[in-house]
Amino acid sequence: MYFLVSGEVALTMGGKPLDTIQAGELFGEMAVLTDQPRSAAARARTDCQALSMDAAEFQVALQRAPGFALMVMSVMFDRLRFIAARISMRKGARPPEGRVSARLDPAVLARVEDGLARSAVVRHAKGATLMREGQAGTCLYVVKQGSILVHIGQTVLERVPMGGTFGEMAVVDQSPRMASATAETDCELLAIDRASFIEAVKREPQLATTMLRDVAERLRHMNAQLG
Repeated sequence: MYFLVSGEVALTMGGKPLDTIQAGELFGEMAVLTDQPRSAAARARTDCQALSMDAAEFQVALQRAPGFALMVMSVMFDRLRFIAARISMRKGARPPEGRVSARLDPAVLARVEDGLARSAVVRHAKGATLMREGQAGTCLYVVKQGSILVHIGQTVLERVPMGGTFGEMAVVDQSPRMASATAETDCELLAIDRASFIEAVKREPQLATTMLRDVAERLRHMNAQLG
């Protein structure tokens, strides 16, 4: 992945404009997170200077500066919003098909839970509404037991199984919820606020890596709707 120190870089997909990267922004993170081929091309629009980081260096950065995970997530969420807006503007556009989110390794999940206060565990019955689109939020959630449906209206965007996460935008930029979430089964969740998330990433960088990989897959999934 690259951090653009100066200049301007244009991103294209299939020869079509996708985004413009300005100084101080990241690009190329999806290939590092998913170990898959680049989904977009990058071309320098001006003379520029960039710092590169491979997967191993990224893991070290997460452990030394857990807040870096929030920075990367913020960039990726901005792109999700941008792509979602482009899809919604297309006449007759189909909403993205539902996908199953990534799961945390059970050992990582157990260690994350051990580092959280007992009060962080919340339980909901099947059919309960866990969050609503447009609602303010302060926590992300990890599914300890059960499964969750993330949806806009009646359209299911994602199924979150045991070990999956949702509601991450609340700890990144405190923005209103982009979607609603409903308990598909009786469920048990870990509620993690911003401060607890940063501490958890310091102890378990794999938490941030799994979440970022999942956001990257969401981006690929939504990019495919534009193809």
